Amino acid sequence: MSFPLKINYTTIEVCCQPYLGDRGWSLTILAEFAIQHINALTPDHNTKYSMKYYHAIEINNLDVIQQKVFELFPKNCFRFTKLFYPPNNLDTFFGIPELKAELDRLGLSQHVDAFAFYVVQKTKGSTLHTDTGDRKYSFNIPIKFCKNTKVNFYTTDSEPTVQLHGEGVDYNKYELENCTLVDSLELNMPHIINVKEVHNIINNNTIPRITLLVRLKHTIDLDHLFI
Repeated sequence: MSFPLKINYTTIEVCCQPYLGDRGWSLTILAEFAIQHINALTPDHNTKYSMKYYHAIEINNLDVIQQKVFELFPKNCFRFTKLFYPPNNLDTFFGIPELKAELDRLGLSQHVDAFAFYVVQKTKGSTLHTDTGDRKYSFNIPIKFCKNTKVNFYTTDSEPTVQLHGEGVDYNKYELENCTLVDSLELNMPHIINVKEVHNIINNNTIPRITLLVRLKHTIDLDHLFI
């Protein structure tokens, strides 16, 4: 749950005028106080920055989808951290009725560009990166062993170096010492992720974390979810 509010100084000044002046509170202090308390009321653990970097999406039959997707996972890919697009991935994953039904219900099916598996071994932090290309959003579904793992998000003013690994897996690499951690997400349910923000994965487990990345075309506009 997130509060669909836009907090600004004008709103706070109008609503909280009694606390200004006589009580000696500056508008800046009051604004920070109000924002902190609104965040504290959010029952979700993803609070202050969640509207910028990711948006939770509830889907039906998640356990069935996870089971059927995992059945398609090539077991020889357990050993390495890897992002890969299975052959004929559109036909393969749209062939899962429960997944197709949910993508249809969410209005996403016509915007799906590709499906990919992302496997991350135990790590204190994978490479900090943003996705290349013009794609802005990815609909990420936890498949196996995502508990006790995190997606970390960062801000930076530094310039990346482009890493070329083939179509669909190129990325912009950032150095940890030049970035500031601002948010963290445990992917226990599907989320739409802004892949143009700097992020990486932490896996504290001894087994690989597996997610299904539903790549969305650049033509889809989901900015309203991140206000």
